[in-house]
Amino acid sequence: MTAPIKSTISQVYSEFGGCLTGVSTGADETTWAVDGLTETTEVNKFRASYKGQFPKGASPLTPEVKTVTLAGTGTECTIAIATTKLGKDVPDTAVITLTGDFAANPVNWGIKTEASDIQNIASTSSAFTIIKGWK
Repeated sequence: MTAPIKSTISQVYSEFGGCLTGVSTGADETTWAVDGLTETTEVNKFRASYKGQFPKGASPLTPEVKTVTLAGTGTECTIAIATTKLGKDVPDTAVITLTGDFAANPVNWGIKTEASDIQNIASTSSAFTIIKGWK
């Protein structure tokens, strides 16, 4: 589910040197940015390069995903996924955050801190056990 997003984040990071930031409920591409990118020429280049590639509007990416929030500073980028209700263990208030560190290992994404990265899912549930192993 996150592979295409991680790929785009990696591409943006290698091209522009910062984390991709934004929320999928934004109206258009202007809500997406690159951390640390302030020069107008570079911002315009980024928006032109990636026009139409980011989720926009209130519709979900899939029936299971309500929103995707991308954030990060420096070399550490994050993907936070707000889900719909998934079975008995994952309520419609669940938020799962994956972190990637481009200085340490740009390919190895995962749960950094269980307590804050797996929100509103009981730590005793089987879903929690499965999610904490996501990469």
